[in-house]
Parts: sequence; C-alpha cells; structure tokens
Amino acid sequence: MASILIYINSDDRTPESKSTSDFTVSFGNNNKLSRVRNFFIKSISVPNVSYNVYVASPEYNVPEVNVFTYSSGSITVTPGFYNMTQLISAIVSDPLAVADGMAITVNPITGFLTFTTTSPVSYLNLVDGNSMARLLGINISSVVPGLSYTATNLPDLSGINNLFISSNALSGSGTQMIQLRTNKPYIIDIPINDAQHGFYLNYETQHFELDEIAASAYFNLNTVDIQLYGPYGRLIDLHGLPFNMTIRAFYDP
Repeated sequence: MASILIYINSDDRTPESKSTSDFTVSFGNNNKLSRVRNFFIKSISVPNVSYNVYVASPEYNVPEVNVFTYSSGSITVTPGFYNMTQLISAIVSDPLAVADGMAITVNPITGFLTFTTTSPVSYLNLVDGNSMARLLGINISSVVPGLSYTATNLPDLSGINNLFISSNALSGSGTQMIQLRTNKPYIIDIPINDAQHGFYLNYETQHFELDEIAASAYFNLNTVDIQLYGPYGRLIDLHGLPFNMTIRAFYDP
C-alpha cells in the first residue's frame, strides 16, 4: 500500500461548519482518499483555552453555572477561566450571597476552603457533573448541618484533563467510546492539561501498528468531520482559535 499525509486545519473548514471545535473539511474528489485502508494520527496542535468553570452540558455556550442553592434561589457563576481569588469574588458578589453574608476563606496551611453562611444552603456533589464541586473541593450534595462547612477535598482549578477527538469519517474498528453522560465515538484522547492554560499543546504520536485505525471497508476521507469533546460529551470552545491535525493514511493505488 502507498501512503499520503492528510493535513486537517479548522481554518480550512466548510462554510456549514459550526466552529473550530466542530467542523468539516473537504478535499474535493481525490481517488487516493477514497481508497484508504487504515491510518494513524501523526500530530495534533490544539490550544488549551477551555474554561475551568463550565456546565456538564453537551453544548459549551451555557450562560451560568449553579454553585449553591438557597430556598430563595441559586448562586450562579458565569463560565470562564478563574483563579481562586477571582472565583471566590464571583461567588460572594452574587446578590444572594451578599444578602446572606456568605464568606469563603482559604486555610493558609491546608489549602482547604471554608464556607460560612447565615442561612442553610445546599452544596453540589462531584457526581452532579457540575465543574464547581471539583474546583471548590466539595464532595457532599445536601444542606450542611450548621452554618459553616469546610471542604474535604483540595480545590482544583486545572480545568479539563483530557480532550477527546471525535469523527464519523475517521471512525473504524479501532474507535472507542466515551462512557460518560453521552456516548461519542472518538479516535484519540490527549492530555490537554499538559499545556498551560492559554498555550498550544503540540502533541506528536509514535507510529505503532496497534495505533492504526482500520475498517472492514475503505475509508473515504475526501470529507472529514472533527468534533472536540471534554468531559460528559461537552463540546470544547476554542474561542475561534485553530485546531490542526496531521494523519498518515495508507491507501490502495
């Protein structure tokens, strides 16, 4: 079999594409690309610009994230990337938190957060799928007895750990499934947090035969769709920045 390099760049996406994390590229009518037997991913370049405050939703454009719930309503935070000072400020400046007099302090020795209120409040659990629980170190999902609660986990502001690259065109017998809130076929997952937030992750793979993706019939790669997912099958927002991927494809001449 002969081989060919395929360059996939979100800047070359079709007009019908939704974003740089959910797009399609077309290579015209290339006979080589219509007779692909197998392929492997050679390199990936993707910016780590995902939010660390987000909703466990299939879409990324959800306007707010619930944090705590009072009988009169919920404290919410706008999705974004926050450091601890910014996050605490966003929470305690919510009108409900101001009315209650909520205070959040960081233990200077242990790093655990303590939440103090003047009325009962419900806390979100990690299993709720809300990113806020992991960020704040909360592992309960109930009204806390008393008006002071110290989280038992350390806060984690790192954001998403892995990025899942999905594609119907590239799905073959080697395709795996994301076993989270929604099942999405993905061809590879990469450790996006290996790159500092705001920087590109340049990921290169080693070619091993076991890494090749194959199918019982030819792949037709004249048109390739790409979707980038985070946890819970949630599309990642790259904020218009480009995504690049290089594939080595093997075809029948």
